[in-house]
Amino acid sequence: MRNLTVKSEIINLFGSDNIADVWIGLSDMITEGSWVWEDGSTEPTDNWAKGQPDNESDNEHCVQMRRHRKFNDVNCGKPVQFMCETDILM
Repeated sequence: MRNLTVKSEIINLFGSDNIADVWIGLSDMITEGSWVWEDGSTEPTDNWAKGQPDNESDNEHCVQMRRHRKFNDVNCGKPVQFMCETDILM
């Protein structure tokens, strides 16, 4: 996601009690502790849940947005719904 405003809107849209946890395209798979969005941007993330990221068992490198709109690092193999960004074609 290229734009922080868009990211905020997505957090507000998908982070409701009616939506399950979702992958959001953020990970530190390349360098531990350096969070990078799928589009390559490295904008700061300040939306972590309390105590997160914690890299539990030294094996949590992908980020999901929880129902309470906060980020949590989890194992990348965990089955979770996801959202994708795309350009609108007219």
